[in-house]
Amino acid sequence: MRRLIALTAIAALAGSLTSAPAGAQSQREVDEATARAASAGQAAEGATQNLDRLRQVLGATEFNLIQTQEGYKQANAGLESAVLNAAQIIAQVQTAESEIRSGRARADEAIAEAYMQSSGLGSVFWLTDTVANASIVVGVFAELRLRAEETALSLGTRRAELSDLRDDYENSQAELRLRQDQLEVSAGLLEGAVVSLGEDVAVAFANVQATDTAYRQALNDLAEEQRRLKATLGVEGWRELVEQYFPPDLVGQALEVMRCESSGNPDATNPTSGAAGLFQFLDTTWAWASVRAGFGNTSRYDPEPNVASAAWLVNYSLSINDPRGAWAHWECQPSS
Repeated sequence: MRRLIALTAIAALAGSLTSAPAGAQSQREVDEATARAASAGQAAEGATQNLDRLRQVLGATEFNLIQTQEGYKQANAGLESAVLNAAQIIAQVQTAESEIRSGRARADEAIAEAYMQSSGLGSVFWLTDTVANASIVVGVFAELRLRAEETALSLGTRRAELSDLRDDYENSQAELRLRQDQLEVSAGLLEGAVVSLGEDVAVAFANVQATDTAYRQALNDLAEEQRRLKATLGVEGWRELVEQYFPPDLVGQALEVMRCESSGNPDATNPTSGAAGLFQFLDTTWAWASVRAGFGNTSRYDPEPNVASAAWLVNYSLSINDPRGAWAHWECQPSS
């Protein structure tokens, strides 16, 4: 946007020069240069916007990649925990089954032992000498059998609960493995996208540099065409610039001195003295006056630094009350 605003200001300045028939051909060249600069400015602006968009997409993709990688780590940690818990439950199931078998074996041993001991009440329990003794033997066997069944039932219930819990953990493992696989695929896709976007950003950045260089060159070409047009208009082509740097009461004198020195041609060079530019600065004078005027390291052929340095030099002569007057540093003097 800044490029287009700057270009609009330059185009407006170029349009103010159309009133001179003598510069008709130059004005067409200025118009063409303005159009080229506008096109170059739009291209540069578009390239910058595209680079900004790609950088935003890249940043969002990198963020998603980080989040996905973190999710993968969490899923992996959950899977490891589920596997460990399932292994522990399987071990508990195996222990419960072993306890069931041991319990039943102990119950059987107890019954056998009771049977053997019952022989003290008679040769065999169903041949006991009294009904009371027979009832005792039967009661002992029934109690032992009941305890064995209760133990087996309790352990069986525990085994069933553990089996259900194991199934839950195994299902969780399957879900976690699926989630892990999905995250791994997503991470791979995002990594590829980051690489691709990084390449796109690099290309877009190079395009920004290229279009910006082309835009600056187009502006330079436009400035040169404007400069040539103003040169065809004589000193009046520089009135606006003179009014920018000289006080109102000295604008007329400045234009008169310029007309005498260079006829308003910024490329004018005195073959004898080497003086150059609109106000025909000698190289030695230019070396310090341009710096004082704030235009160090510029060319005498550049209209604005030349006019600005001339205005500073005139003001300097007035400030020190130079007996030769405000235009003491020029051979050409204003008529009044």
